[in-house]
Amino acid sequence: GSVDRARDETELALARWALEADLPVLGICRGIQLLNVSAGGSLYQDLPAQMPAAQRHNFDLADSPWERPVHAVHVAEDSRLAALVGADEIMTNSFHHQAIKEVATGFTASARTADGVVEGIEAPGHRFVIGVQWHPEGMFASDPLARELFAAFVQACRDGNRLADELRR
Repeated sequence: GSVDRARDETELALARWALEADLPVLGICRGIQLLNVSAGGSLYQDLPAQMPAAQRHNFDLADSPWERPVHAVHVAEDSRLAALVGADEIMTNSFHHQAIKEVATGFTASARTADGVVEGIEAPGHRFVIGVQWHPEGMFASDPLARELFAAFVQACRDGNRLADELRR
């Protein structure tokens, strides 16, 4: 695919700023990749070429609607993500050909598929930083776990606003 260098540079700068400011962050698909790269991690540029034994991750909407889960994701039991979804395995949709190769320092892998592809990361040293490789916004109407992820993010934002208000007083 094409590269939009200006977009990449802008989004990487914004991700670094959000991490430095300890703002709540929920990275989805490109967002998980952006978080990881902004903190020094790396990516597989093309899963089919670089991990040929991996299961299919690059569905398109003609093959699989947004709300249709296509594979299982194993969630690390001690992760914030596991606490939010209340499960050690969830079903997700999948629309990506890139994925995290090396998890950035300061982050942990909180979810993987059976083939080893990282599907979730989080930054334990931050107030709320979670990245997921799937699209919970596409599953929101049918999947209570997707709604729980967004609810937790919104709550973290509310808590941050309260903290900011208290500091201004």
